[in-house]
Amino acid sequence: CFEDRRLEIEARYEDYLGWVYHLDNQPRQAREHLEASVKKSADSENLYHLARVYLDQSATDRAEECCAQARAADIRGVNSTRIAKIEAEVNRRRSADAKARGRL
Repeated sequence: CFEDRRLEIEARYEDYLGWVYHLDNQPRQAREHLEASVKKSADSENLYHLARVYLDQSATDRAEECCAQARAADIRGVNSTRIAKIEAEVNRRRSADAKARGRL
């Protein structure tokens, strides 16, 4: 359907812009465009990109949610290694936070 294709193209465009903003160290703009991309048409790549941005902004719960959604959408396993790296970093940060709280 034409409408579905239009949304896919718009989502890809928003994903591209968001990732460029991320690489250019403009986190607010990156997040806005990537969130818009996911709302239009979520796929494993734009969910991975959004998870990366959330992680960089210390929104670990949101990063973890995006990783779970990205895994579910990644039928062919194209992004599984990249998703796993974010999941590992989320776990590392949670462990570090738990240790820090235990010392207080």
